[in-house]
Amino acid sequence: MLHSTTTAGAVLALFCHAAHAAHPADPAEAVRVTVRIEATATDIANIVGVIEVRCHAATDGGAGLTPTPTPTPCPSRLRLVNALALLPAPTDDRTAVRTWVGREDAGESIWSPSPSPDLQPPAQAGLGLHGEYTFHTRLPHRYGDVGYSGRGVRGALHANGGWYPQVVDDASGADRIVVAEWDVKVSGPGVVVINGAVGQGRSHWKGTSDRAALAVVPNGRVRPIPSTSLTLVDLPGLTPTSHALGRRWLAAIAPTAAGLTLPGAPPRQDPSAIVPLLQPVTLVQGTDLLHLARPAPGMVYLSDRSFRLVWLFRPTHARGVRQALISAATPLPSGWDRDFVADAVARSLPAADLRKTLGWLGWNPVVDALLNDGTLPFYADIFAEPFEDDPQLLDRIEARTPARAASRQLDDLLGSGAALAEAARMLGDDALPGPDGPRPPADPVPPALRRGWTTAYDPDQDYAIEIEGGRPIAVVRTADPLAPAEVVRVTADGQTHAWLTGTGSDRLKVDERDAVRVDGAHIDQHTRANDRWPARWDVILSGGAAGLSPTQGNLHLWGDLLLRPQGDTRNLGIGAIEHDEQDIVTLSVGYVWAFGPLLNRQRRAQRLVFLVDGSWLDPAFRPTTTGAYAMGGYVGWSWETRQEEALSGHRISASIGGGLVPGSTERWASTGVAATQLFSISPRQVLAVRGKVGWASGDVEHRMLTLGGADDLRSIPESLFVGNEKVIGNLEYRAALFRNAQIPLPLLWATELQLAPGLEFGSAWANDGSSLAAAGVSLGVHGVVDALGGRPMLAGVTVAAPVWGTAPLWTETPVDALQVYIDFNQGF
Repeated sequence: MLHSTTTAGAVLALFCHAAHAAHPADPAEAVRVTVRIEATATDIANIVGVIEVRCHAATDGGAGLTPTPTPTPCPSRLRLVNALALLPAPTDDRTAVRTWVGREDAGESIWSPSPSPDLQPPAQAGLGLHGEYTFHTRLPHRYGDVGYSGRGVRGALHANGGWYPQVVDDASGADRIVVAEWDVKVSGPGVVVINGAVGQGRSHWKGTSDRAALAVVPNGRVRPIPSTSLTLVDLPGLTPTSHALGRRWLAAIAPTAAGLTLPGAPPRQDPSAIVPLLQPVTLVQGTDLLHLARPAPGMVYLSDRSFRLVWLFRPTHARGVRQALISAATPLPSGWDRDFVADAVARSLPAADLRKTLGWLGWNPVVDALLNDGTLPFYADIFAEPFEDDPQLLDRIEARTPARAASRQLDDLLGSGAALAEAARMLGDDALPGPDGPRPPADPVPPALRRGWTTAYDPDQDYAIEIEGGRPIAVVRTADPLAPAEVVRVTADGQTHAWLTGTGSDRLKVDERDAVRVDGAHIDQHTRANDRWPARWDVILSGGAAGLSPTQGNLHLWGDLLLRPQGDTRNLGIGAIEHDEQDIVTLSVGYVWAFGPLLNRQRRAQRLVFLVDGSWLDPAFRPTTTGAYAMGGYVGWSWETRQEEALSGHRISASIGGGLVPGSTERWASTGVAATQLFSISPRQVLAVRGKVGWASGDVEHRMLTLGGADDLRSIPESLFVGNEKVIGNLEYRAALFRNAQIPLPLLWATELQLAPGLEFGSAWANDGSSLAAAGVSLGVHGVVDALGGRPMLAGVTVAAPVWGTAPLWTETPVDALQVYIDFNQGF
């Protein structure tokens, strides 16, 4: 609510200034584009309609370009594109699990000219855009702000542009989304939202923008949020307990979302100075699994996950929602401009910093992964990262520096508040305050940096930033000659240097002589191994129960101390302690060298492990000299492409080891190979196959090869047979009975229930001539929960039973009982 006529007038003035700034006179632009759309969402996936594109000559009447009423031929550089054809397919398990519930479906958009009698396309060659086109768009079946998320109570269609043929301009040698005058009418089954305009069964929106976003919610409810300029369209079947909490949370952050102090308003610290959003915003709640909130003109697609967070962490997630609200409420026609303003304003407001909040907990492996590996859903929203992992649909049309990355680069280069000053210039307003009081006058953005923001380039361009040793230290950028200039932060001796790099290769000399670091937030790198000199260390402590078998009385406990150079993805030091059925306690120290492609920001596909250990052997497993100790060494290699919640991928490993019992002649040596392959039948069904081959020789039975147990044949006890050679095969069918559910639990949300029936076979031989072959069946029941509303974790129970075995051991030993295992990860 506005609190004075002066303030109300200032808001009106802000709108006028913003509109004027949004339409500067541009001599190079000789036409204005108008777009009319009449469409029907025939069901939750299909949209059919007519799009009419006209160009008009523009005249400068002193207050900006004004289109003439008479159509004029469209320049040949204007064309229509199918945005859905650019939508990236899932490239990893996380994206596949978090975006698709069925087979990958990219959708399609088909259109053809159908000029109306009173609007004939011009006869000139290459000007066929001008006219009327029929189109049929089948949106991809995917969660997110482009696509549809199912039928029934959860059914919702969310299309942040791309549901119609998109008008682009390639005047600069690369496509640019055209800002046009729109007149859009859409009908559909339920609540229809177009750029914030809401209607039941039909909606109509007119305005100037770069896109027309659309939401169709068949079972949606329209409810204003009191004391705000927000309207919520939600789904009644989604976690009803969260609705009241969610509305209260939105009401709490919405009045301060823009946080603008306007001329004539009371002082900023006075609550009455906080004005509502610059324009009303409609929030459409859905099952977005990639982003907490995604803005469109006057509309925000709001993930239901925004409401399912424990109260302690709710403020850390408010940042992403608040930034989307500001972008949607900013009255500028360009999405890039809206996002720039939103980032600059949002960063000037008080907000929890999750990195700082969790920083002292970095020794915890879960926290370490949250901060570093980049696999957390909503990662960019929660951590306010300038570059997002998942490219958006419209980003694919015009490849340019993301607006929030540009906002941060400007602050890095010119100092805190520079982006806010640029945002005020874009709005044509002097009301935006600086972070520490009155904002200084805006410094001009360096032309090289501005060109870098708008120059088309591949966001996955391949370049590196390296540090040359010696004093002074030279920081070298090696890039493609066409790569744009950008800002890189270089920290040395605690001092930060903002470096505006030149295009292509460039070099910066730093006089400081210690602790040089290149900030990876603004760059893509081959390796970060040389970012720090000398190395600083991350220390990670982890431990717990790897498995528990109540029927065998086995408890496998472990603990690790990991040392990793900060930012290094290749080198890792290990100290470990372990207890299992064979050893009372084992102490290990070692080194891991990781190599191959990165699977995420922290983990590489291949690794070499070197370990030395000392063990106190358990006489309960096999007889041994009282107090016998063993010392050994191990070298292992693994190549793994599967990740958490894996739907596909493989793991291949090989190892060799050996050791001795000090003070005796007892020795051993062993080697083995194992391979696991996951075959994706569908995102809810996986076939897992594993094979293992091993050989061992020596006098220490604790280091020979077991046939049973949690890591081999689960249907027989681990201690049943020990041999010198073994072959094992496992087959498991994993089916998710439900996925992406929302079942609230204390501090957790249950999202998946998985059944995994399996078959297994194995055979082992000993040098004394004894042998055992056995087969069994198993059934695993596992649940996936999202800890604190975000991080997926798996736990469950597996039961296994033998069905066949060979004499004489099989007939002499009772092995027909069920074996039970409590699992905290997949068996293989």
